[in-house]
Amino acid sequence: MRRGKALLLARTSTASAASAALGVVESLYLRSLGMGPDVVGAYLGASILVAALVNYVLSAAADAYGRKRTIIASSAAPLLGLVALYAGIAAGILLVYLGPSGAYSALYAENSEDPDRDWSHLSMVAVASNAAGSLLPSALPMRATIAVAAVVYAAGIAGIAAISENYRGTGRMDLGMASAGTLARLSSAAIIGLGAGIVLPMLPLWLNTMYGVGAGPIGILMSAQSAVMALAFWLAPRISRRIGRLRAIVATQAAGVALISLVPLAPTFISAASIWTARSVAMNMANPLYYALVNELIPEGERARANGALQLLDSIPRSGGPYVTGVLMSLGNMSLPFYITAALYGSATATLYALMRGRAR
Repeated sequence: MRRGKALLLARTSTASAASAALGVVESLYLRSLGMGPDVVGAYLGASILVAALVNYVLSAAADAYGRKRTIIASSAAPLLGLVALYAGIAAGILLVYLGPSGAYSALYAENSEDPDRDWSHLSMVAVASNAAGSLLPSALPMRATIAVAAVVYAAGIAGIAAISENYRGTGRMDLGMASAGTLARLSSAAIIGLGAGIVLPMLPLWLNTMYGVGAGPIGILMSAQSAVMALAFWLAPRISRRIGRLRAIVATQAAGVALISLVPLAPTFISAASIWTARSVAMNMANPLYYALVNELIPEGERARANGALQLLDSIPRSGGPYVTGVLMSLGNMSLPFYITAALYGSATATLYALMRGRAR
């Protein structure tokens, strides 16, 4: 294994664990500060939008001046956000997800040798770390969970400095891309983003409202889900080799669409958790194959911006989702968010296949 890949996997581990711990408690913690579901949704939606806009600009800077230095320089913002949340300042949620994820993807692509395999490795490390991080709220109060998340996140920053980067940048900041046409064919990310935004950020609060469970059981659910997904990511490149990358993406996402429609029909937390875990495995199995496809189609000098642009396409509609769910929950409609998400996911899967058929294996 390349040294750079190993260091990036280590960084993925710490960042994923911190993010998973926060993801379990963020909606519940904001609710504990006295906010209604609609206001919680608005805060979470705003954090997604701010992160996407800032991250795209940072990704453009990474293409211009180097990925490693941009990642290191921007690491202070999430730490500041976590400290603010710990102090009870809700606006801290606007900072915790800032960072050039596009630059990180581009740096990982530079250190990759077998795209399907290596992106599956990244996803496996991420979900294993998610599993560990998701267990924190079952052992600690919410505020202490946020403090530990900050320490874990900070611990992973130093490893980035030890990575050797061959890419030196263009030396010119440019928000545009020659590969915009290719990105347009991948624009189904916008539909996926809206669907994900409606359910994912508000799921802990939804489970708490529906079944009366707290952060501990929800964290155990997220941990178990992540552990099972590690196996799914191991299987992903094998399915891709058998039926082709694009068909594998479409088949696994289609299975996830069917399962998400069943979640609001579950009579108990255990049954809802089981269906949700199966849905997560099916939908997320496609992720490493999708990222391998993107980084194969995009020229090296535009990869950070391209990944940042796809995140932007995903996040702009995603940012409105939590507020929609918050309003529906305030009105007592607990099922409609899942049916809307299933319809959007199905549309996105069909759109991706129609636009990329003949251009991807």
